[in-house]
Amino acid sequence: MTPKSSVSNKKNRRVKDINKNINTHEDKSNWETDNTIVLRSRRIKRNIPGGVSATTAAAAVTRHFYNTTSHRPQLPTEIIVQVLQYVTQIHDLYTCSLVNKQFFAISSPLLWKSPKLNNKGILRHFIACLTMADQPQLQESLSIGRYIRTLDLDDWFWTDTEFLQLLPHVPYLEELKIIYKRCRKRTITNASLQYLPRLCPRLTSLSITRRTLSHHTIFQLGHHCRQLKHLALYLCGDLPPDTLILLKDCPLESLLISFVNRNDPLNHRIVADLPIFDRLTHLVLWNTSVDLVNSLFPPPPSSSPSASSSLLPAQALPTTTTPNNSTSTSTSTSTSISISISDSIAKSNRAVRSWPHLAKLLLRSCQHLTDATFIPFIQAHPCLQEIDLHDAEFTDASLEVMAEALPQLARLNLAYNRQISGLGMRRFLVHGKCRPHLTLVTLQSCPHVSPKEFPGAASNRDYEIILDQPAIDALAHLD
Repeated sequence: MTPKSSVSNKKNRRVKDINKNINTHEDKSNWETDNTIVLRSRRIKRNIPGGVSATTAAAAVTRHFYNTTSHRPQLPTEIIVQVLQYVTQIHDLYTCSLVNKQFFAISSPLLWKSPKLNNKGILRHFIACLTMADQPQLQESLSIGRYIRTLDLDDWFWTDTEFLQLLPHVPYLEELKIIYKRCRKRTITNASLQYLPRLCPRLTSLSITRRTLSHHTIFQLGHHCRQLKHLALYLCGDLPPDTLILLKDCPLESLLISFVNRNDPLNHRIVADLPIFDRLTHLVLWNTSVDLVNSLFPPPPSSSPSASSSLLPAQALPTTTTPNNSTSTSTSTSTSISISISDSIAKSNRAVRSWPHLAKLLLRSCQHLTDATFIPFIQAHPCLQEIDLHDAEFTDASLEVMAEALPQLARLNLAYNRQISGLGMRRFLVHGKCRPHLTLVTLQSCPHVSPKEFPGAASNRDYEIILDQPAIDALAHLD
């Protein structure tokens, strides 16, 4: 073999070795890309201190993977979104946001969705950060205010000044609750609340306690917040009488009003407009007068004396004396009574106010709520799931109708009812169509209901009987 040929063979062998090394390196790189998280997580597991949560450890592994892999492949955004939905701790979300830009973009909306502001110092720092992040020269991704959806504001830390500084930075706010805990002179007032609807038009839930709301503020709320579904006004004084008329363009589903003065005649004008909201599922009225509650349950139309006598027992029906001095029940009178009953029921059903989707009803001062007015209301609202009534005067007859007409009823609270009996309540609990769904029944200060009739009650005292679902099921088995 000539020297020239030997040199050529060495070169060929060297090229083959280089190609082999390159292929081996590529295979190793591909294998490492597919298995990096598993292998490297084992290596760095020893370096993670004890007591660190699983989310923090996973974030550390992922960050290590992204920082040391040359390809830096991106995980599908959909997968990361699904995973982070299960992360509930704030410090874990913060750790995830430090992995890379992709994790930061996905974690930030969850991290800032509902910030907790517990003291004055945090509040001032928070508003300063919002103002700085909204500067035009900064990137839009740094504007954390657009991620905020829910805020609970404590009276002790907030004034009109801070509230007005906050509003321009939270245009996508959906839920706002202004809590009243302590008496202070400087607080959030109508002076700043009037700007809330225009600056936060995406509100879906608003809860305000102990504030005076002007006609202009209510008008702005109805004009700008066309997505408002839940409204709670606790002891808000001087509400305009056309409050609900001004909110007619809001698709209200839940309404809570706690009146300041129960005897204020303007309250009747507010309640008179409730039928506007046919989407109502929750209706709660506190500190109401008897007349106000009666306006929700219109009495049946006035009927003739014969119709009134139809409510009496059969032996009390009017009698007529024949020429033969024999006493008998008048057939014509009975016929007219039956016609009057049918007409009265039909008119009563037409007169009752109906919210076809109503699921929760909570009322106080129901002293004049009797079977004649409550039974038509029950029949017109078969979707009721929770009933809470105080001082009602309906009898076991209403319980029997509830047992048949309300198959979805889950919670029942009757307080100071002087007409229902323990036997009637037991029949309702055992034979009612709602029994599979009933989870809680509370009877408070009902004199004709004895605690001895409900041996499995969770709270079995002379003035209060609480029946949870196990007690109701046990009562059904006993009967």
